[in-house]
Amino acid sequence: MLILILSLLTRSYGETWKSYYRADPIMSLPDITEEQEKLIVGGEACIWGEYVDKTNILPRIFPFIGAIAERLWSANIPLDLHTAEQARSRLDAMRCRLLRRGINAQPILNGY
Repeated sequence: MLILILSLLTRSYGETWKSYYRADPIMSLPDITEEQEKLIVGGEACIWGEYVDKTNILPRIFPFIGAIAERLWSANIPLDLHTAEQARSRLDAMRCRLLRRGINAQPILNGY
């Protein structure tokens, strides 16, 4: 089994979800063969920090986890800026669904 660990540290303000979305989980593996690539069966996203607990974990991970999930699910689809812009509307729609379900998710867009 091949284990892939993708670690991104973002301390910037704004659309930080893009750094997660643009990360290619397969390309980050040096010298991976096609045979090894076929052995990848999944991935995971983790969060840690000094100021994360049960009161703020959900707003911290949603909707950013959606960007990671989409890239893991569709890692073989070519990525360009246009695709990231299309993902923006999908992630915003996901946030709306989460809010309707009572999950406090951070906005990915500026504005109201």
